Amino acid sequence: MFILRPRNQKKNPRVFYGGALPGNRGGPRVKVKRLIEKFPNCYLDFNLVYILSSYPFLSEKTLKALKDSKIPLVLNQNGAYWPGWYGQGWKEKNRLNSLVYRNCDYVFWQSRFAREASRMFLATEDARGEVLYNAVDLNHFYPRNQNLVNKEFTFLVAGNFNSANFYQIEGAFSAFARIHRSGSYRLKVIGLSEAIRTEAELISIKMGINDGVNLLGNYSQDEGAKIIRHVDAYLALKFMDTCPNLVIEALASGVPVIFSESGGTVELVDGSCGIGVHVEGDWYSKPKTPDPKLIAEAMYSIVERRIEMGEAARAQAEKHFDLRYWYQRHESVFNQLVNEKVL
Repeated sequence: MFILRPRNQKKNPRVFYGGALPGNRGGPRVKVKRLIEKFPNCYLDFNLVYILSSYPFLSEKTLKALKDSKIPLVLNQNGAYWPGWYGQGWKEKNRLNSLVYRNCDYVFWQSRFAREASRMFLATEDARGEVLYNAVDLNHFYPRNQNLVNKEFTFLVAGNFNSANFYQIEGAFSAFARIHRSGSYRLKVIGLSEAIRTEAELISIKMGINDGVNLLGNYSQDEGAKIIRHVDAYLALKFMDTCPNLVIEALASGVPVIFSESGGTVELVDGSCGIGVHVEGDWYSKPKTPDPKLIAEAMYSIVERRIEMGEAARAQAEKHFDLRYWYQRHESVFNQLVNEKVL
């Protein structure tokens, strides 16, 4: 006996993440972990595939099979590989990203800058999609009690540091050296491997700032939330960054941001909750930080405005980066795509 179902019966999204793994360290893995909590990973019998541009594991053959099977493909797009940052091989690295980009059914660009990078290096025509900034759990990242005042005004630099992005630490050190002896200031750096930590320590000693610098290793998101909550300002010095999670997490924690005025970070922070430091953006230049003198001036300025800017930072996160909205947009798009072809 057959049970006939209405031909227009709504389907529920069953999502496969294309081999990307969840985790507590690194933006892409945290993103996958969050999505899996809302939309479990279906290795079999899936009706939608979600891919992050950081992990474009699908081959041309697989993409064709998905299209033939009418299974929609959603891409979370974090920009592209550009020559100044990646160097030799950037075209080859973009090849698979471009293939996925041109075959997807919907794109979540992490910023307008990510969409611009896609136009520059992946395809001249925009795919169907929208700009959706990375998000933060406002119950996990929140401001500290304002009565808990640091004895020393503490600046934070955080990331997953290696030799390629060590320029951020050097820029922070050079700026900190200009203010170190003029008041009670401290610079905390987290996310250092042992090798990078040793190198940073030697440079801090050479610059005479080691007594004001704390160098810490890798950290989980839970550890990061506690650390960010108890600093006074965050230094986001990555050149032409797309949509840094750490900036959004700092804002949610009521921590104002000093940032490299380049890439997508300028879309996240306004003058009420942070200070942008000018640097000339260029797809073909090696990454660099702004002039240390200008960074130091911003550091002095943010010290004077810490309370008001901290309150504005939290308000900015609540207005623009609430994780609940991020979930809502994914759910809405997933439902629309898996039901578009239902008759």
